[in-house]
Amino acid sequence: MQQLAFDLSAAARGFSGLCGPEEEAVALALRWGRENARRVADLAAEAGLSPRHAQELIQHLLLKHHVPVGTAMAEPFGNYLINSDEDLAETVSLLRSRGLSNLVRAAALKRMSLRRFLLELPLEG
Repeated sequence: MQQLAFDLSAAARGFSGLCGPEEEAVALALRWGRENARRVADLAAEAGLSPRHAQELIQHLLLKHHVPVGTAMAEPFGNYLINSDEDLAETVSLLRSRGLSNLVRAAALKRMSLRRFLLELPLEG
C-alpha cells in the first residue's frame, strides 16, 4: 500500500498560521475524506470569496502549503482533504489522466506526436 505523501499533522492541528486569512477560510471549509467532497461554489460561499478566487486558493494550499486537497469527479463532486491512501491514489490518477489528456490535445494542435511535444517542453518548476 502506498504511503500518504503528505504530512497531515499541520492540517490536523488547524490551519491558523499556516496561511493567510483567505486561505485559512477556504481550508476550514474543506472536509476530511472523499465522502465529504464539496463543490468549489459551496467552499467559496462559506469563505466569502468568488469561486475563481477560492479555486486559486485551493491550488495555492496544495502547491505552497502542501495541504492534502483531493478532487472528486464523481458524486459527491468537489474538493476535500485527503485522509487515506485510496483517496490519494484516486486523486493522483485523476490528475495524471487529466494532465495527459491536455498534453495530447496540445500536441495535436501543434501537429506533433506526444513524444516530440514532451521533448520540446521546458523543464521548469
